[in-house]
Amino acid sequence: MTTAAIDIEVTADDIAAYRDRGYWISPKLLTDDQIATGREAIAKLQRGERDGESYGWQRIAPRDMESKALQQWVGAWWVSLGVRELVLSPVVGKAASKIMGVSGVRMWHDQAICKPGLGADADVTADEAKAGNFGWHQDYSYWNYVDTDNLCTVWIALQDTDLSNGGMRTLAGSHKWGFDPKSTIQSQDLDAFKRDCEAMGREWIDEPCIMKAGQASFHHSLTYHGSGPNLTDQPRLSVVAHLIPDGAAYRADGSWNQMTTLMGPHVKTGDKYGDPFFPRLWPVEA
Repeated sequence: MTTAAIDIEVTADDIAAYRDRGYWISPKLLTDDQIATGREAIAKLQRGERDGESYGWQRIAPRDMESKALQQWVGAWWVSLGVRELVLSPVVGKAASKIMGVSGVRMWHDQAICKPGLGADADVTADEAKAGNFGWHQDYSYWNYVDTDNLCTVWIALQDTDLSNGGMRTLAGSHKWGFDPKSTIQSQDLDAFKRDCEAMGREWIDEPCIMKAGQASFHHSLTYHGSGPNLTDQPRLSVVAHLIPDGAAYRADGSWNQMTTLMGPHVKTGDKYGDPFFPRLWPVEA
């Protein structure tokens, strides 16, 4: 385990950019040692290894390393000390609280992700290539049983990331379009949604999130985002923290998600998300 040694400044211009465009790319917020920690943590997950005796939300099993499909571990912080260190970092929490305009933030849930490399000669129209695509979606379509859409996703790159290795793409300003309950990942065809938006007269501003290892993209829960194939010969690795304001509460009329079960059998509208399943990143406990 390593200790966070980087603090970052979030300026008024950064906050304004986030509110205008729906996302913000941070300076480097991980040390080189932490980047190495994250990469090794994902390698352990791929081998089916876990730290401690908890299985977390999903039973950790070895992955088929020959498969070109996206590999994703939801709730990885439960079973991986390396992932936990990164996604629960107070550096991440402090930056998110400023971007979100709140006094405190909690973990909603996390992910560890590996997008295998297909190689530069891959046929991007083939099903195998599309297997690594993340279709356009709004995160809030999965989380609307939280009583606010002021949620923020922090996508942390564990290597230099651009479109060549399947980096994330955002539709700048799309958080202003409002919430569409059907905006889940319904297709890995990234061009289909563009045609739909153009037919509705929406301005399509497709911007790549180009980052160095250790940088992060912070995006609003209503911002449409997706990603294409990894056309390099190396995997694209990342860890992701999905964050909610401290004090956010449950609403019963939202869409069901496995997260709701963590509130217990007698949850009711207005119950606040809290420890231990939704730990606070910022401010740090005294």
